[in-house]
Amino acid sequence: MIGKSTKYIPRNKYQKIFESKGAILGAAISHNYLTYSLTTTQFDAKELIPYYLKGVTQFDVESEVFSEVKSQIIQSIERKDEEWFDSSFDQFKRSVFSNSSIFSKPLKGSVQSINSLKESEIETYVQNRLANSEIQIILHGKDPFQYKDLIENEIRRLSGRSGKRISELDLNEAMVNNVSISSNVGVVMTATPVYGLSTLRSFICFELIDAVLSGMRYPSGLLHKRLRGKQLV
Repeated sequence: MIGKSTKYIPRNKYQKIFESKGAILGAAISHNYLTYSLTTTQFDAKELIPYYLKGVTQFDVESEVFSEVKSQIIQSIERKDEEWFDSSFDQFKRSVFSNSSIFSKPLKGSVQSINSLKESEIETYVQNRLANSEIQIILHGKDPFQYKDLIENEIRRLSGRSGKRISELDLNEAMVNNVSISSNVGVVMTATPVYGLSTLRSFICFELIDAVLSGMRYPSGLLHKRLRGKQLV
């Protein structure tokens, strides 16, 4: 639900702010973390960071989006037996942790638990995390300190919190000029050179590497032509 709208900016307008710049908003949850991320160019970062942080500090839920997300999660739970990783991971957790431990529970919940959720409960959960949980802000960029004032200005609304200030962060100077790209790019790839595929062994090795990486390069991985729609990626 995070990154869809704020209390002052409706969904379509909020998402268009980022889409018009080619930026990507992401959100993920685990048993230990609720993570909210922004990926954008350094040229657009100063404009987008305030909007991005408002997605959390002014978090809001729209009924239409809430219903759609609930429906998607319930469908995912019902099809989980078809997805080998999720199914196996849940079985692994049940075998390692006792039934009373939160870590033994499926991360997606159950159909019953999702059906019973209300919009107000989602908002309360996020606000409680902002008020009580440890918050880590991680910046990846050539000059992260240029965004310090922007971030501190937006998180001032989180009153009563204490912690390590942004100005105390360390910058790894050795990595600043490690990669230099002169033109604007949409994707950056790192790869190991392939010295010919003339032997069966080298071809099989290449296929195995592609099988591992295909999930990170969707939908361009070679195996996706065979696995798409079969719940195997």
